[in-house]
Amino acid sequence: MSENSYVKDSSLPCLHLLQSQRPVKPMAQVRGAWVEINAALNAGHTLKVIHQHLRQDGIEIAYSTLARYISRVRREQASQTSRTGAVASYLARRPLKTQALAERGFDPLANAMEALSKPRYSIRDAMCDGDPTKKKLI
Repeated sequence: MSENSYVKDSSLPCLHLLQSQRPVKPMAQVRGAWVEINAALNAGHTLKVIHQHLRQDGIEIAYSTLARYISRVRREQASQTSRTGAVASYLARRPLKTQALAERGFDPLANAMEALSKPRYSIRDAMCDGDPTKKKLI
């Protein structure tokens, strides 16, 4: 029996019980209530009022800690959206660029191979190495 089928077949009552319990760590509690906190902030409520309501709901956290945690969650969300947005925009542009280059017969090493196949410029040949008769005396 594979591990995945075991998880699907058993009910795991202790693990399912964790889903209904409030986390112990304050950051986890803020993350759990983030949808409501963010909605209240977007509605125009101050962080002070939100902090008071969280304390009434049983989440004991200092105001400064709450402000720090909210800032951290916002930064994480901003970095995730910018990262996924950059990847999505890159993936959207990349196939078109690659396709256009393939249609033109673009070879990225063509310039390098052409430059390496040409004979190099020799200053000794151009200046006759100081001997106009091209006789090597030494």
